Amino acid sequence: MNVCPKGHYCNASGMTKPLQCGHSGVFCAEGSIEPQQVLKGYYTVGGAFDEREEQVIAPKGYYATEGILKECPGIKYYCPGHLYMVNRLRMNNYN
Repeated sequence: MNVCPKGHYCNASGMTKPLQCGHSGVFCAEGSIEPQQVLKGYYTVGGAFDEREEQVIAPKGYYATEGILKECPGIKYYCPGHLYMVNRLRMNNYN
């Protein structure tokens, strides 16, 4: 039996042509029968944009939304990692 390759899914037994996973908000590990939604605070990697293979947690200084890693926008924001949205610093907390 053939295993569906990374970045693709095979939703029917005996498929001869695997389907591309889709977009950056989903990923397909080897043997997938359907795309998996990326978790909040994670981004997808591996393969082309529509053939993502796994998800990785957003590191410190970055945040991830819809499977895309983005750099923290500046000194007025705080990105400790594992975020899906940016935290704005409250300057009055540091007086």
